[in-house]
Order: sequence, then structure tokens, then C-alpha cells
Amino acid sequence: IRPLDIEAFLATKQVTFAPAMLEKVFTILSSALKAAARSGLVVRNAASAVANKPRAPEGHFEAVSNCWNADDAAAFLAVARNAGPQPAAFFSLALDSGMRKSELAGLRWADVDLQRGSVLVQRQLLTGGPEPEFTPTKGKRARTIDLASETVALLKAHRAHQAKVKMRHRQDYRDHGLVFAKPWVDVDQSPKSLGHPLPVNNLGEREFVPLITAAKVPPITLHGLRHTCATLLLAADVPSKVVQERLGHKK
Repeated sequence: IRPLDIEAFLATKQVTFAPAMLEKVFTILSSALKAAARSGLVVRNAASAVANKPRAPEGHFEAVSNCWNADDAAAFLAVARNAGPQPAAFFSLALDSGMRKSELAGLRWADVDLQRGSVLVQRQLLTGGPEPEFTPTKGKRARTIDLASETVALLKAHRAHQAKVKMRHRQDYRDHGLVFAKPWVDVDQSPKSLGHPLPVNNLGEREFVPLITAAKVPPITLHGLRHTCATLLLAADVPSKVVQERLGHKK
């Protein structure tokens, strides 16, 4: 592997990858080659000699462009709430809390206090499937988030519906205690996956994009819901320290 090979590879990804993502790809590739050189699998780390290494732009343009204003968020939620109890609760919680998608996928009912209207965020989904793995949240610090009454009401409706699904399919449902799990319509070809964690990697294409289209709002990524939460809070004059702690940022 030569530096020119890596530069050619990066050039092919410039069209489809944002600068921040391209920087991450290069960092992972460089780390892998460094480890390979240490183990004697390659002569040297060719990535270290790459010219014009990809760099994410300074500032927050990417985050600002990947979020909605209040009207867009309201229009999207109106559509999501008609899509069923789970989508209604999932997307409402995502916008209300600013939780990462891995944290939403790893959230347990044991960490949800519907009486007080709060959630304890202390873990995230690492891998899904029949034997899911969970890890502490990014930053290794748990946080408690107070929720809006509308979000609490949607979570209550979702929990009641989920209980009916569990009872109706109790022989197939694999209960991991998750707030959000694969619904029956998602497992026609594999009933045994009912109750497994949501497929976080392609959740945007399968669930999010159709709702965006129906709501007729600008397209954003699933992570953009987190950006939207922070942006709307700051626009409402919520102190930046409060927003930081709500989103689980170190600084």
C-alpha cells in the first residue's frame, strides 16, 4: 500500500462523505496501518506520508445545517405521532432529550420514570442481535433528563402497546427490557428477532426518511435530531451549561 493508493481512495469518497466523516475514515485507516506496521504485516504506515490529509472544517457549519427549526420539528412530530406508538415515542424522545441514537436503542424501561417524567441515560447499544451488548455512555457519565409532558404521554402509550405485543407473541418475544425494540412488522421473515434491539445502523433509511418525506421538511440525518434539540434549546435561551449536560457533552 502506497500513499498514492490512499490518496486515490480518499478522492473517490469526497463526493459521498462529509469532511468530518472523511477525517474519521482516514484516522481509522491510519491507526490500522500503524498497528499492521508494528506487527510486521506492512513495511511502514503509508498513511503518515499522505499529502493533504482530510480535515474537518473549523466551526459548526455541518451541525447547524443538519438540523430543523421549530416549525420543521413540529411538522415532523405531527407525522411521526401518526405512524404508530413506537415511532411516536421514539422520535419525540429523540427531539426532546437530545439522546444519541445508540443511547435510545439501549434505553431500558428500568431507566424510565414515567411518574416523575425523566429518563436515566447510563448505557448505549454496542451490538444488536439475539445477544445484544451494551456499554457505558460516551464520556462514561450517566445523566438524568427531565421530559416534556407530551413525551411522557407518548411513552406511556407506547409501553401499553408494547405490553400487548409481548402478550400476543409471548412465545416469540425476546424481552431484553428495552424501551424500543423490533416490532412485529419488522420481523416477518424472522419471528425470533421480535424484541431485539432496533437496527441502529439503517434505522434512518427504514424509518426516518419516509417520515421526513411525508412531513415535507428538509432532509437531515438521524443524528440531526440531536443537533435540533440543542439548537432549539439555545434559541429558547436555555443556558449552554444546561444544554451541555442534557446532551452528555464533556465540555
